[in-house]
Amino acid sequence: MRNIGITGLISSLVVLTVIFAFREEEQKPQLSYDPLPLPLPHYEFLNLAENVLHFPQHSNSYDDVWESLDRALFEDSASFNIVHMGGSHVQAGVLSERLREHFQNISPGMDAKRGLFFPFKLAKTNGPSNLRFERIGEWDAQRCAHSRHDAIWGMCGMEVSSVSDTCGLDLYAIRTDSSRYGFHSFTLIHSIEIQADQSLLKADRIEVDSTLRTTTYYWNSPQDSLALRFYPQDGEEVKIFGGLLDHEKGGIAYHEIGVNGASTKSYLRCEKMPKELELLQADLVVFGIGINDAYMSKNDFDKEDFKLRYKAIAEQFRAVKENVQFLWITNNDSYYRRRYPNKNAFAVQEVMYELAEEYGGAVYDLFEVMGGLGSISDWESAGLAKADKIHFSREGYVLQADMMFEAIRQSYGKHLEEKYLTNNIK
Repeated sequence: MRNIGITGLISSLVVLTVIFAFREEEQKPQLSYDPLPLPLPHYEFLNLAENVLHFPQHSNSYDDVWESLDRALFEDSASFNIVHMGGSHVQAGVLSERLREHFQNISPGMDAKRGLFFPFKLAKTNGPSNLRFERIGEWDAQRCAHSRHDAIWGMCGMEVSSVSDTCGLDLYAIRTDSSRYGFHSFTLIHSIEIQADQSLLKADRIEVDSTLRTTTYYWNSPQDSLALRFYPQDGEEVKIFGGLLDHEKGGIAYHEIGVNGASTKSYLRCEKMPKELELLQADLVVFGIGINDAYMSKNDFDKEDFKLRYKAIAEQFRAVKENVQFLWITNNDSYYRRRYPNKNAFAVQEVMYELAEEYGGAVYDLFEVMGGLGSISDWESAGLAKADKIHFSREGYVLQADMMFEAIRQSYGKHLEEKYLTNNIK
């Protein structure tokens, strides 16, 4: 058992996570993670009464989720796997990394897994700052969100390929400025016909799965960096579809799947995704897809088609683990063509509640928490959103993550109180 009791955990949920302590003056949220209480700034446009998890069926629909989280906190060998799926909001990495930090700091000494990633630097695009890459050779990229691109994508929705005589990457898994994510295994999703140079990886064991297109390298001692080199011959092509960092202990893994411009249609183009999801064994899927689906005039948006596509993706996760549960995030407020408040946000909001009703999941109503229609202008004025009135600034993503985790913390705290404290009193 981990070195923490039930009472200690409940206390840590209060002390080590986000607590709202509003200040009279407006100020921007901190950017670095602080395990002490994080006072959030006060903005008049926020609707914090909605900063909760909504359960259209019943809160007990998350019983399996909270039980899995309990085991990860109290048992050394147990893991809790979260998958956060979206578009550019996720690819940038600020939102997901902040949430990863919050989850992995619930309990002191929690084992942290970096999880699924894509080497975006090889594609010459933006990505999370907690993975640092050095690109070797020249690479071309294909992404599922680009209508003219075509590849056999997997769950990451991206592909990079190279025919350079020497190609590869150096990876450094950075957790904070003073520490790194340790891993005992590295799973590379790639064209397995060409294997990486083992003399650089120096793995203690290697497993190849041609069905999943994976090569997994295992080490007896923890690693925090690696070097991949490929030497294709006679026009051979090396293709990389993603990677996964794991370690031999249990703990919390926060996997991220995000592609700039991706919609539900984009991910349904990823024919290898249903099989590759087996690698993640998700307990909770945070669904944040939708902003790109709804970027159109109100007359052009088909609510029912959008819902059916979302269900098709959800079923792919359910096929892997029947009791996986979902957290449906409504679209953030945005403007269409920077001029018109995007009223499709209301239709997306309805779909999220309908899906939570059907699947028994929870809704985080970001649209309402932000302040509703037109509120993105207030966020922009406060330095929390960009001028395109779709994306957030770094400070805005941090604020979103802090508020969202506070809603999760409250719900999980109620579970702990009901399961342990209330029952013990009786």
